[in-house]
Amino acid sequence: MYNIIFDIGTTNITSILFDLEMGRDIDSLNKRNPQINFGKDIINRILVEKKNPGKLRKLIIDFLEETIIFFTATHNLTSDTINKVCVVGNTAMLGILLSEDMQGLIKYPFSLKNNISFDGNTKELGLSIDTDLQVLQSLGGFVGSDALSMIYYCYNLLNSQTDNYLVIDIGTNAEIAILSNNMILVASVAAGPAFEGHFLSSGMLASPGAITKINKDLSWETVDNKPALGLAGSGVLDLLVYLKNQKILDSSGVLSLTPFYLTEEIYITQDDIREVQKAKAAFLAAINTLFAKYNELTQKKMSITKVLLTGSFISSINIENLELLNFIPPLLDVKYEYLQSLALQGAKLLSYKDHRLALDNILKKIVFVNLAESIEFEKQYLESFDF
Repeated sequence: MYNIIFDIGTTNITSILFDLEMGRDIDSLNKRNPQINFGKDIINRILVEKKNPGKLRKLIIDFLEETIIFFTATHNLTSDTINKVCVVGNTAMLGILLSEDMQGLIKYPFSLKNNISFDGNTKELGLSIDTDLQVLQSLGGFVGSDALSMIYYCYNLLNSQTDNYLVIDIGTNAEIAILSNNMILVASVAAGPAFEGHFLSSGMLASPGAITKINKDLSWETVDNKPALGLAGSGVLDLLVYLKNQKILDSSGVLSLTPFYLTEEIYITQDDIREVQKAKAAFLAAINTLFAKYNELTQKKMSITKVLLTGSFISSINIENLELLNFIPPLLDVKYEYLQSLALQGAKLLSYKDHRLALDNILKKIVFVNLAESIEFEKQYLESFDF
C-alpha cells in the first residue's frame, strides 16, 4: 500500500509516493505551483481567487490529479493500492484548495476565525481516485500545516530535556519555530519574496540561467550552467557579502556604487538593497520576537542548541551568509544543519494513525505568535535593518 503526500507551497509543490510497507519513498516530484502566473505572493493569489472563484483552486486540483496519475502509471499501481492522499501547505494554499474564505488573511490582524483542516475522501475534493484524504490542520494566521508537519518531525529529533532548536523554513514566506520539550513557539513572516528573487531589478527564481552562487573573484555559477539571465536569492546574498567585503556596501545598506553591474543586463540597485533589507529585517525581528516571547512565558533565557534549516531557498545558500549579513542573531557554538523537505518528512509520519495520536500531545505545547499584533515585533523590526 502507498500514500501520496503533497506539500503545496506558494512557489513550488513537492510530492512523494511513499511505500507504507517498506517505509521509504518510491518517487518524488518538485514542480512550480501553476498558480504562480496569477501572483508571486499569497495576497495576490487570495485576491485573484476572490475575483474569480474556483479559478486557482482548479489549477491545484488539476495538478494533484496529474501527479497522482503520473505516480500510479509510472509504477504500474492500481488506484486501490493508494491508501491515502495527504496534503500539507501554508494557510492560503490550503484555503484555496478547500474553498475557504481567505479574506481574513489580507487585512489586520491577518488571521482566520478557524484553523483549516479536512479529513474525508478524495472524491469530495474533485479527484478521480477514491481513497482517504487528509489535509493536516493549519496553526493560525499564515502558519499552515506545512509548519505543523515540520514541527512534528523536528520535535521527534530533540535529544534531551535541555535541547532547544531553532527551526527555519524559508520559502515565499518564512516559518520560524522554537522547540523545547515543554513549549513550542511558531510564527510566519513575509520574508521570502526578496529571497526568491521577486521584486529585484535582476531577480528571478532559481530556474535555468539564474545565478545561484557568486565567488570571491566575482565569477559565478548558474542553474544548469546556462548563460546568466538574472540573480536567484542565493546569488543575491553572495553578491551582498562580496559588496560588503569590498566596502562597496556599508552596514546600513548604502551602496557607494549604484547600480552595481555584474553584466550589462544583470545588476543590483539601492532600491534592490532596501527590498532585501525589509525582508531581512522582518526575518531577524521574527526570530528575536520568538526569543523574547519564550523568555516572557518561561521566565528563562532561551539558549539554542541547534539550528535546523529547510526550504528550497535554504538548500542553495551559503549558510555562513545568514550570519555575515545579520539575518540570524549571533548564536555561539551552535551547530547548523540543513534537512530537506521537513514538511514532507513530518507529513509522512503523520499519515500513520499512531503518529496522529502523538500529535495531539504536541499541539498542546504549541503557541502561535501573531507578529501582526506584536509590539515587540514592531520594535525589533525597526532595529534589524543593518547588515
